Amino acid sequence: MKRPPAKKSLGQHFIFNPSTIDKIIRLAHVGPGDSILEIGPGPGLMTRQLAERAARVVAVEKDDRLAAQLQEALKGQKNLTVIHADFLDLDLGRTLEGGPWKVVANLPYNIATEVVFHLLERQLLFTSFYLMLQREVGERFCAKPGGKSYGLPSVFTQILCDNRILMRLAPGAFTPPPKVHSVLAEFRIHETPRYDIHHLPTFEKVVRTAFAQRRKMIRNTLKELGENRLEAALRAAGIPPAARAETVSIDQFTRLANALQIS
Repeated sequence: MKRPPAKKSLGQHFIFNPSTIDKIIRLAHVGPGDSILEIGPGPGLMTRQLAERAARVVAVEKDDRLAAQLQEALKGQKNLTVIHADFLDLDLGRTLEGGPWKVVANLPYNIATEVVFHLLERQLLFTSFYLMLQREVGERFCAKPGGKSYGLPSVFTQILCDNRILMRLAPGAFTPPPKVHSVLAEFRIHETPRYDIHHLPTFEKVVRTAFAQRRKMIRNTLKELGENRLEAALRAAGIPPAARAETVSIDQFTRLANALQIS
């Protein structure tokens, strides 16, 4: 399969090393019963291996050149469907029949966060995501309270799934090499809610307001949500008034939002 030049405008950084591709697929536990969605398959080296190991593969490629190349080079793989489209424009409920699905992808870094949240809008279609991400982005998704990486991506993904980093790659593992290090992150979707959130809009408002000024004390950042009730709500959530957003756990945010529920 030819190695076309990457398009910087599409955030393309390809992996050609067979052992690296094999490790990604092994870490994703791809097996003969799996339905796999690959986003941004590029030249298709991982696509071929996925099709050889899984029951079926849907590969979504935006690049005209690469989509045509994939369709021609892998036309013998009867369990593979190549879709030439912008992934962010897809209606996943119509695109992915049956399931559940597992996502395995070396994502274009310039749209990675948007892709994750687009996937999570239809999280019940999936069991898990295995995504190659820029290191800083992956660390934000997987961060726990108490560190500078912990923030909105951490909270809004971890209410739905367990996230962890499985592998780290230096720039030299890609062609062309990006200017950043990368990680393979696992997102394991929960079938039932991980937290007892009574009113999602209130939860989102509390979390966004708290992190808007993450270095300020939470009793100051959340005054606008109801200063008269705030002190009691913080006590109910087990949050010290002088705490900052980056130290508050998702469970504490849940209890705080439930106590402050906004109609």
